[in-house]
Amino acid sequence: MAAAGTRGTTPLDRYRDRLRGTERCGACGTAEAAGEWTTRYRDGRLVYRRVCPRCGGIERREFRL
Repeated sequence: MAAAGTRGTTPLDRYRDRLRGTERCGACGTAEAAGEWTTRYRDGRLVYRRVCPRCGGIERREFRL
């Protein structure tokens, strides 16, 4: 039986949602500074990236497909 709320989502969608739940910037540690995650496919890799609007720090997560 499927869990409620997961119907129609992929593991990558769930991972993106989990990343959105991380509220602190990895560079400056400020909670309100965390930017929005963007997703791009590039050269056989799925790249999740966000830029902190406060300090300009960049966080990336990559998956090779």
